Amino acid sequence: MLTGLMSEADMPLFTEAQQKALSFCPKIPAALSILGSSALCYHVVREIRKRQLTTIHPNIIWKISSHLNLGMGIANFFAALAFFFTTWPIPRELRREGNLAIGTQGTCSTQGFFIQLGSMT
Repeated sequence: MLTGLMSEADMPLFTEAQQKALSFCPKIPAALSILGSSALCYHVVREIRKRQLTTIHPNIIWKISSHLNLGMGIANFFAALAFFFTTWPIPRELRREGNLAIGTQGTCSTQGFFIQLGSMT
């Protein structure tokens, strides 16, 4: 280690390859969550349409729970999408080696909103 040239606070915690891996790893479970949320929403909408065609007065408990499931699926879809983007929405001026930040303050705030939306479900 070269002393005097770089303080310990300036030294990165991870190498560039490790930072790239850390920004890529959340994409896999996020993609699976996006697929699962999409399948859930599709299934609920299909069941709602099927029951509307076959019954005059659907069970109110089923109707409420299906709409809640649909809302949670939609919120989870957007939260997983925000997690999929990982470091991309971070503003360019805050970019460090390996984190692939290409966003703006607006994209960062939008990502934070959708992550918080997903944490409510």
